[in-house]
Amino acid sequence: MNTNTDRMLIAETDEQGSVVCVWRADHGKRPRPVADPVTCVKMLDSFGIFGASRDAVRLWLMSSDAEVA
Repeated sequence: MNTNTDRMLIAETDEQGSVVCVWRADHGKRPRPVADPVTCVKMLDSFGIFGASRDAVRLWLMSSDAEVA
């Protein structure tokens, strides 16, 4: 498990535990919703992941990118 806290992805989940939003928090900056899911998927291993499993975050990012396209 990567516990990098310089770059974090924070999963927001609903009552059932499904990911509904992913926030990106870079060191020294306020968290904000992910604006570029493709980049986050490519760099996923460099992020500390909180709030859900890495696989759940990956799936959400990939589906989020499909909705934007």
